[in-house]
Amino acid sequence: ARHGPTRCRAASLPLSLPQSPSVSLRGCGPGGPPVASMSPARALRVLFCGEPEFGAGFRAVRGALEAAGRLVHGGDAGEGVVGVEVARCTRGALRDWLPWADVAVPLMARLDAPLLRYWARAPVEYPRAIFQFGVGLEGVDVEAATREGIWVANIPSSAMELSPNAASCAEMAILLALACLRRWNAMQTAIQYHKSGLPMGEALLGKRCLVIGFGSIAQELIVRLQAFGVDVRAVRGRSWEQGDEGRLAQRARDALESRGTGRDELLAMSREADVVFLTCVQTESTRGMINAEFLNSCKDGISIVNVARGGLLDYSAVMAGLKTGRVGALGLDVHWSEPIDPDDEIAKHPNVILTPHVAGVTKISYDSMGSFMARQLIHLQGSGTAPSTTMNLPLGGDRSASPLRRK
Repeated sequence: ARHGPTRCRAASLPLSLPQSPSVSLRGCGPGGPPVASMSPARALRVLFCGEPEFGAGFRAVRGALEAAGRLVHGGDAGEGVVGVEVARCTRGALRDWLPWADVAVPLMARLDAPLLRYWARAPVEYPRAIFQFGVGLEGVDVEAATREGIWVANIPSSAMELSPNAASCAEMAILLALACLRRWNAMQTAIQYHKSGLPMGEALLGKRCLVIGFGSIAQELIVRLQAFGVDVRAVRGRSWEQGDEGRLAQRARDALESRGTGRDELLAMSREADVVFLTCVQTESTRGMINAEFLNSCKDGISIVNVARGGLLDYSAVMAGLKTGRVGALGLDVHWSEPIDPDDEIAKHPNVILTPHVAGVTKISYDSMGSFMARQLIHLQGSGTAPSTTMNLPLGGDRSASPLRRK
């Protein structure tokens, strides 16, 4: 198996790691995003941390850079070359290849404190940055990155016109809900055995839908669910008094029959739900939130759709719910471990619908995110400007600095 980054030369790897970077970082001020003082003599190096997973993102960024005339190919990335070189490696080879990179795109890789400390000691000509192709940063130790002087950024839907990633995820959530209610797996079995008119399914019409979270995906989902004649309710962790900007958020608010806040109201609202949609961020407080307590509060036969993160579901509780019928159907685009093992007990259950983490993997979504990331990388290469979606404030590796979270 190939373990090095695609289109990278082994000679590019540093042979020794100095104790501190040579680039100085200036923090955010009223004049704009953070800027690095630097005099680079080579192309900016960007490493996608996973091969072949999510290869379409790698290709989208390369394509956007090439269209802008700023893509540098590995064989041409010598001294004095201006542009951006993009490579990728397997997760297993990450420690070997991370010192080569100025920017790491984590994908599903874990960037923890020891690995970030190791990376920060490598030779540097540009400021270090972690730049997620998408939203999720669960695998990144943001506080450790801040201590090591590493910028951390992602691509929230709000950063792009029309929010194509959130819209794509909302569409997938509806697809999974319909597949659960219409018993997709049983339909395939009926075809296999030459049966017609089976199975009897459920319509989405008239159902009570509970959306957990109220970010961009939830908002896109809520306005789309209106067309199906359902009763939509939503619950989130923070107060609804904290305003959500934009017309989409207001349309989604107006479409809700009721709103809830916090765990107690989540449990109360789940009692009447027919379909539960998970769209919220996975944190330490939300990990395993769909547990035995939650399922015991639901009616028998509840359908659960997850397009957020696999760790939101407690595996044992969900498996028990499938066996007893408390969970009638499960639609999962994200899983406890990825890629999911097809022989996993839940994966093989007849009432479970699986897709391979592709909710946001659509051409419009990836083209938009690829163009956004390419523009930000070009600015970083040319002027040392941090991505506009940077969420922390590293001050030259100042260990007293703490992240400034984006709202």
